[in-house]
Amino acid sequence: NKEVLTPVLLVVDDTPPEIKAVFNRSAFGSEGGDGEDKIYVYPLYTTLFLNADDNSAKLKGIRFSINGSPNEAYQEALLLDKPGNYYVIVEAEDNLGNISNKKMIFIVKAG
Repeated sequence: NKEVLTPVLLVVDDTPPEIKAVFNRSAFGSEGGDGEDKIYVYPLYTTLFLNADDNSAKLKGIRFSINGSPNEAYQEALLLDKPGNYYVIVEAEDNLGNISNKKMIFIVKAG
């Protein structure tokens, strides 16, 4: 008997999805310092769109939390209709269990 060896290519995907957050309006100012310390100010009724890309595994889902609220499944754009300081945590997971997080701090003001 001769045994035939068949090569197998095994690919390990431990790369989490890349989160993208886009506002439908431009910031009209900023507060704080420079660089990462800068907090952008957006007008009232700005909409925040969330998305995530994964090159290998398909996306399982996106969850978010606003100002410490329990995580919610992201299903539609977020209308920012209340003035104030916002702390948003976005979490994206692919079908292999790879998870990425993005933290955002911004201000919404009338004007």
